[in-house]
Amino acid sequence: MTPEELRRFRKLGCTKVQIGLQSLYDDVLQLNKRGETVEQGRQAIQLIRDAGFKFSVHMMPNLPGSTPERDYAMMEQLFNDPVYKPDFLKLYPCVVVPYSELKGWWEKGEYLPYDDDTLTNLIIRIKKIVPEYVRIDRLIRDIPGDSILAGSLITNLRQMVQNQQAKGTGPRLCRCIRCREVRNDKIAVEDIGYKEQQFEAAGGQEFFMTYEDQKNDKVLSLLRLRFPSQLTTGKNHFIPELNKAAIIREVHTYGFQVEIGKTHDQSPQHLGLGKKLIEKAEAITKSAGIGKMAIIASIGTREYYRKWGYEQEGTYMVKAL
Repeated sequence: MTPEELRRFRKLGCTKVQIGLQSLYDDVLQLNKRGETVEQGRQAIQLIRDAGFKFSVHMMPNLPGSTPERDYAMMEQLFNDPVYKPDFLKLYPCVVVPYSELKGWWEKGEYLPYDDDTLTNLIIRIKKIVPEYVRIDRLIRDIPGDSILAGSLITNLRQMVQNQQAKGTGPRLCRCIRCREVRNDKIAVEDIGYKEQQFEAAGGQEFFMTYEDQKNDKVLSLLRLRFPSQLTTGKNHFIPELNKAAIIREVHTYGFQVEIGKTHDQSPQHLGLGKKLIEKAEAITKSAGIGKMAIIASIGTREYYRKWGYEQEGTYMVKAL
């Protein structure tokens, strides 16, 4: 990952990057012939964040060279080490498939995947520590059963874990965005409240801002604001339009769809929650002495941000505060 590549992504309209870290152990990466190091992954994440992209990390428990305890410690590091702290997560436990070098290791007894109970218990432990700013997009890869020679065949592992938690046999419910997003549930406006988390990440400052149904513990709308590392170091940004700017990396409102231009008193859509979050992000930025806000807007949402005083500069929407 390089600044040149990220600039090219923006020219293509990209706003989200997925990065396959798989493991945070160099010995595991080397054994599995990944071709990159932990440090290269760390550097890539800082570049991605500083350019304002949302990003998803792919992690692969059960790789040769790892253990359930190492996998759990790895996920603790992913969520606690300021270098990482991903926005989105895909958990893909390793399986043995035909025509792979791993198939030979398994046939020789040199690799043995976790059994279903071990894997399920590991996933339950991981879900217990997922921060509220993370959304688990995928839990187990959907590979046809006849293509899996060894490893878990449970394609609805996430559902099984959630059912176990709901029965009270697992730990407290997962706090990830996907487990708490409002979906099609109806809301009461009087139950909506604002919540803000601030943390260091990849050399910069991050603000995770939400409006939530506080009565039912549901996420209605969210915004990710970043003060990039260049604001701390004083260096020029590798993307000129982001120089001396804070960046809104994501604005997202959940809930069932409502026709454009109309509102529904039981849906978060079109209640102005996204606009309110942008205003709060602008206020935070201005109070920090930063006079410019940039938004990594997709091509189709540029007109939305123009309504709030933003103009296109390069591939970003920008506003002087």
